[in-house]
Amino acid sequence: MNTTTIITLLVLGWIIIGFMSGKWSMGTVAMTGLVLLEVTGVLTFEEAFAYVASNNVIMVASTFILSGALQKTSLVTRLRHWMLAHAKNGTAIVAMYLFACFFMVQFVMPTALVAMLLPFMNALDKDSEVQPSNLLFPGVVVAHAAQSSLPLGNALTGFVTLNAILEANGAPGDAGPFSTILVAFIPAVLTYLYYVFVGWKLYPKRTYDTSAIKEYKDKETTIPKWQETLIYVVFIATMVLIVLKSALPKLIPVDLYMIAIIADIILCLTKCMSVPDVRNSMNMDTLFMLIGVLPLGTAMQKTGAAEIVGNTIVKMLGGNPSYPVFLLAFMVVGGILTQFMSNSATNGVFRPLAIITAVTMGYNATGIAIACGLMTTAAMLTPMGSPSLAIAYGAGQYNQKELLKANLPAFVIHTAAVFVMTLILYPA
Repeated sequence: MNTTTIITLLVLGWIIIGFMSGKWSMGTVAMTGLVLLEVTGVLTFEEAFAYVASNNVIMVASTFILSGALQKTSLVTRLRHWMLAHAKNGTAIVAMYLFACFFMVQFVMPTALVAMLLPFMNALDKDSEVQPSNLLFPGVVVAHAAQSSLPLGNALTGFVTLNAILEANGAPGDAGPFSTILVAFIPAVLTYLYYVFVGWKLYPKRTYDTSAIKEYKDKETTIPKWQETLIYVVFIATMVLIVLKSALPKLIPVDLYMIAIIADIILCLTKCMSVPDVRNSMNMDTLFMLIGVLPLGTAMQKTGAAEIVGNTIVKMLGGNPSYPVFLLAFMVVGGILTQFMSNSATNGVFRPLAIITAVTMGYNATGIAIACGLMTTAAMLTPMGSPSLAIAYGAGQYNQKELLKANLPAFVIHTAAVFVMTLILYPA
């Protein structure tokens, strides 16, 4: 093992520890690792900063702007009002609330979703069959499971990030717009149905602690009606064009990565988005994490560290595991880790390791990357996996025993469904 290999493995260790500790932002940790790889000579300057202007990172940034534009509209407020008006009793209330979580998480993060839907709790009578404790945690779990399961919002462009991670770790970037969606949809629906008909009843009936969460207040849209309509049209058109370009490349003369950028320019020229709006919609931590982490794959391959890591994991699985055993092992380990650590951090570290090992074994890296991505974001057994779970846990005044009783069946159902769908759609 030479010096560059040792340095690369130490940087990998730093990123794992830094992500999991939560002491620094993921962007800070990733960029620190990137700088270390460059100043020690493991990577050249060009190799280290190759992803700053990569088409993948630029497209991710452009979709952030689209999402920011959508948040300026009244879409989320209208959805919440519709739900409050139509949910009436028992299972209907649960089904409506969880459906809102399922749908709205395609546009907003789970943490914001908890706050947005909190006023719904005030509509529940103290004598109602359904209490806040029956909805809060299940709603967040369904939201986590439903991410990337519908061809809406960031899920439709998530394949760009997936391809970037695949290519950076030595695998073909062959994922399409529906690659993750097709695997995720059935597990998400089964998780939803479990909570609608069974899961919510396993929680104790308990009112919520209003001091545990900041209530979301409806915000009237400040943009003219024509701008709101234009944002909807541009957003829908962008998603349709991305699908058409991926399915029928010759039909759309514009490069795939330019579609979202053109949409952003239209929104800026029509003043639907201002420069401050664009700046505020950017998730810079995510962008810096991508820019910093992706070159690590280059270093892992260049120094031979990828082969060392892959061979070590394979030996732990018995030396020559079959594809189903290999897939299930990585899914379960990733799914367990994310219950105790940040789901974003677990996904950022564990999925590249799964890809590297899959490449070493000659297995379908795309399927394994999708399955591990879904499992490392399916936090549902503890309040530690994400801020949204912690907020719901405090507001609903749950205890760990209650969570395991209600959510362990959902974890098993979700895991089994992801496993089966991956084997069907991405055989070895």
